Amino acid sequence: MPAWAPGQKRLVAGLVLALTGPVLIAVMFLPLRDVVAGSTVGMVMLVPTAIAAAVGGPVAAVAAVTAGSLLHNALFAAPYLTLRIGGPEDVLSLVAHVLVGGVVSAIVVREQHAARAATRRQGAEARLVVLEQVDRTRAALLAAVSHDLRTPLAAIAAAASELQAAGVDFSDEQRALLVDTVAERAETLERRVGQLLAASRLEAGAVTVTREAVDLQELLDEAVAGIAADADARIRAHLSDGLPPVLADPVLIVTVLGNLIDNALRYSPDDRAVVVTGELAGDVVVVAVIDEGPGVTADTDRLYSALQPQAAGAGLGLAIAQGFVRLHGGTLEHHQTPGGGATFEFTLPATTEPTA
Repeated sequence: MPAWAPGQKRLVAGLVLALTGPVLIAVMFLPLRDVVAGSTVGMVMLVPTAIAAAVGGPVAAVAAVTAGSLLHNALFAAPYLTLRIGGPEDVLSLVAHVLVGGVVSAIVVREQHAARAATRRQGAEARLVVLEQVDRTRAALLAAVSHDLRTPLAAIAAAASELQAAGVDFSDEQRALLVDTVAERAETLERRVGQLLAASRLEAGAVTVTREAVDLQELLDEAVAGIAADADARIRAHLSDGLPPVLADPVLIVTVLGNLIDNALRYSPDDRAVVVTGELAGDVVVVAVIDEGPGVTADTDRLYSALQPQAAGAGLGLAIAQGFVRLHGGTLEHHQTPGGGATFEFTLPATTEPTA
């Protein structure tokens, strides 16, 4: 289809306007034929021409000019009810109507083409922005995955190589240390693969949210249970007394809490605690994970920055946490902790429903 040709429905609508518009104007001005100059009627006949051109394109514009010219000549140029023209004034009026009608329709069609071209350009630019954002996210994702998978794999490979080394006599303590290293890094690797699968589900839009009334302390306990046992002692929970249940998907929010706490533990000194707070604020519960690490920096996580350009975070886990929180209608906010460190917080709707 040529660039100037409208769709079939628009063409039919334009032709209907092209034929009915001049007829309606002629019927309206016919009783005033002896009072209103024919040239004035000719100018008014240009209105359906412009409308028909806008709706149905050049073909409808030509039809409107033709219909308007014939009606103008037959009904408003003496001798009436003929296609003859009685005087120079009527000739000039008819020629002016045809010329102006052609110019008007050409201008309308040209402006429509320009508007459509601008819309196409804007759409292409918007798609380009989205593609660039996807590329940045993909690059950040690959970088995060590469780091998060390569580190435990390297530790497993090194420990296994040591255990397999010929001629090396390990003590029971040394052997146990190497075996523990393999087990711990395998657990880390399993957790990272789970995060990668969660990220893939988020990107594919395959995550469903099943909300129910649940106690925040239960969610926190389950999240802490999934973290290394030696880190349990570093986690402090300060939930407000009488905190109501929250309306949330337990599986997703446990993942959010686990990822935030795991991230805080990774970036905090071993002798510093990670604090999880929960406070009621109106009809929502504000949950915060606070650490005393280096704080939010521009290079702690490129993936989180790619998903939220105005922010910086740490780890693939943060990107997943952000996505799961968004599925609940909120956002994962972060700021520097007073005195040093980072605070990540999000909100969940409070509910009066009893927990299951």
